[in-house]
Order: sequence, then C-alpha cells, then structure tokens
Amino acid sequence: MNVKVHLPTTDEGWAMLNDRITDFQAEFIINEINKLPYSYEDKIEILEGVRKRIEDGDI
Repeated sequence: MNVKVHLPTTDEGWAMLNDRITDFQAEFIINEINKLPYSYEDKIEILEGVRKRIEDGDI
C-alpha cells in the first residue's frame, strides 16, 4: 500500500500543522488520564506531573 503525504510548503503551514499535532497530543493525554480508575484529584495530579515533565524536557 502506498500513501502520499502532502506536507506544508510554507512556514505558516508548518506552524499550523505543529499546532494541530500539539492539540491532538494534549487531547490524547487528557483522554487517557480520564480513563484511569482514580479520583478527580489524583487525575489532576497526574496531569500536572505530565505537564511538568514536558516543561522540564523529560518527555
């Protein structure tokens, strides 16, 4: 199976693609955390831990 991918050709297009990828990744992480069998407070703590690791460059 061959797949053709049309990538952006402008800096603005790349910025838009990066924004969309970032939004998708954030939504995925939030949805996965919401599936966990923990309290709301624990889920917030997990999300904050993920955010801190991303900011620190650990992920």
